Amino acid sequence: VEQVEAKFAELAEVERKAKRVVETAGESVHLIHAYLNFARQCYRISQMFSGTTQLNEVYYRYQTWANRGLDEDILTDIAELCGIDITAY
Repeated sequence: VEQVEAKFAELAEVERKAKRVVETAGESVHLIHAYLNFARQCYRISQMFSGTTQLNEVYYRYQTWANRGLDEDILTDIAELCGIDITAY
């Protein structure tokens, strides 16, 4: 139970920081949920994989959201919140 609470607290912190990144960048309010979805995906991947696999999985999600029209710089900043450097791809 304590481990689950700790993981939820980590995820909530990632979401809070991601929302701040999006708001600071001046993105439209109706796009916040999409950026938060990407942040959740990055967090989940960071907990499941490491190394090249982690980078590949996040980069795939990054490309998906960028193709849907989200700002690539903001997506990069959000990935970095989870310790993933997209620019290394």
